Amino acid sequence: PASTTPPAADRKTTRHYGVKKGDTPLQIARENGCSYEDLMKLNNVKDPKKIQQGQVLKLPVKKG
Repeated sequence: PASTTPPAADRKTTRHYGVKKGDTPLQIARENGCSYEDLMKLNNVKDPKKIQQGQVLKLPVKKG
């Protein structure tokens, strides 16, 4: 029978970040070593002004 649990490598493709007051998507991306585009796409954010303090964003994790 096939397992529904993803392989360990797949589970480590994202981290989480709690948005703090004054954070911007560009700043979050830079500080966490990911691209702005990847951050926005991963979180399905269309308008960067809509992120809010306390929101939890997924961060892509570099493979390797």
